[in-house]
Amino acid sequence: MDPRVKYRNVKAVDCEEVQKMTEYFKSKSKAIEEKIIALSEAREQKKAVDRARVITNIWKEECIQLRAEEREINGQIRCQTYGWILSDPETANLIRILEEEEREFQQNLVKPLWTLR
Repeated sequence: MDPRVKYRNVKAVDCEEVQKMTEYFKSKSKAIEEKIIALSEAREQKKAVDRARVITNIWKEECIQLRAEEREINGQIRCQTYGWILSDPETANLIRILEEEEREFQQNLVKPLWTLR
């Protein structure tokens, strides 16, 4: 077969035009890549915010539950059946120490957490 017949539709290539097209598509793909990176960073930030929100909600629910249990137990201790526990000097000293530790805990950890909201 004659090569002129086989390649008759092939045209001469303008190297400058090809270079311009490749630069154009490279710049376009770079812009798309930057958008993808920006979207992934935004998604990661949103995940972090959502994770913090979930942890905060869990912490609040647990705090409410623990306070309810504390009120219930304190009510049971203060009733007449367990009055002898409070009259014991060692128990009174232990209660005072625990109240001081709780106050320190509230001051050092819980109040700063509530201020972060």
